[in-house]
Amino acid sequence: PLLQVEKKELIAYLEEKGECFCHDTSNESSKYMRNAVRKRVIPELKRLNPSILSAISRTSRLLSEDNDFLEHLAQNAFKGAVLFCDEGQVEFSIDMLRALERPILRRVMKMALRRLNPMVFRSLRMEHLDALLSLIMTEGGVKSVALPKQIVAKRVYNRLRFYNEECGTSRIQEKTAHFFVEAHLDRPGRVTLSDAVGVLEIREYSGRVAFDEKKVPKKAIKSLYVDAECLNFPLLVRSRQTGERFWPLGAPQPYKLKKFFISRKVPRHVRPLVPLILYDGDVVAVAGIEVSERYKVSPKTRNVLEVIWRPPEGIERELDHTL
Repeated sequence: PLLQVEKKELIAYLEEKGECFCHDTSNESSKYMRNAVRKRVIPELKRLNPSILSAISRTSRLLSEDNDFLEHLAQNAFKGAVLFCDEGQVEFSIDMLRALERPILRRVMKMALRRLNPMVFRSLRMEHLDALLSLIMTEGGVKSVALPKQIVAKRVYNRLRFYNEECGTSRIQEKTAHFFVEAHLDRPGRVTLSDAVGVLEIREYSGRVAFDEKKVPKKAIKSLYVDAECLNFPLLVRSRQTGERFWPLGAPQPYKLKKFFISRKVPRHVRPLVPLILYDGDVVAVAGIEVSERYKVSPKTRNVLEVIWRPPEGIERELDHTL
């Protein structure tokens, strides 16, 4: 509030009011940058332009107003681009970030960092912000940037996640992404796979199945429909295996399940937690994501099985905005 008031004006005001003031002897030491500017630079600028202090004050006021306006735009941009935010993580849509102008984007990044650790700005440098911009703008799958105060920015396909390194890499800890115990279903029913994976249910379905993909609502985890006449019980439910193949709906032929997960942008640490339904060694469906071309429902199908996967909230959030 006193930025536009000169020292002599302050002293004159205090003397007029009969108020005492303290003199800080450190203000006389030129080893501090602020003092060197005040005692050496400002006098030289005054010699060149006697009105320099008024010009600096005016410019400072204009810059402050501009900054307030940009901060307001950045707050709205933050709300529009953020997908998830809590004490330990902030996650954005890469596509939404790429649509922002650089001055706004840099401010949004700073807002994310400030939420995780306000002290980060003591060590934050321009090269850190440049690295973040590069992470956002370049194409690729998974890549990360280490930032001050143990903050990590990690791009996972079309999402950018900021998190404290000590809190883990994601809402689903990579160390807990273990293979769950396989289960057998001798008839339609439900089975709890594990706390980390959730519940899988296979039941007889009597409703109508939409064949027009444009009319099917896009969901992170969706129910799948299987032609019951193409298989028999028992069915096996387990996690993926190395080198396993899958024939996605509409694909010309089967290919590696790993390639399928990559095409659907399923994060690597989530893939072992996605249940597979198998019949006679063949993958019938990738739960919540896709049914095999071999077992798809057609207009000629008479009996339909519905596959419903109810994962923990963390998995659904991981898959949201990707599938």
